[in-house]
Amino acid sequence: MYESMIMIPLIIALGAIPGVLSSHYLNLVCNQWFGTDFPCGTFIINLSDSLLTGLLRYGFKQLAIECT
Repeated sequence: MYESMIMIPLIIALGAIPGVLSSHYLNLVCNQWFGTDFPCGTFIINLSDSLLTGLLRYGFKQLAIECT
């Protein structure tokens, strides 16, 4: 019980590291290219995250339908 209480948050944190770093560096690049008047990096990250989440949800739904 105690081991899973430590391991689950640790696994989540390790999985979040690549996403956080890529978001940060994309923000830096977008700020250099487009300026800081509009948060283009945040917009691109949110847009791509929404698209990926929708595609994954659709794919898992189709997989669940095929398995039943």
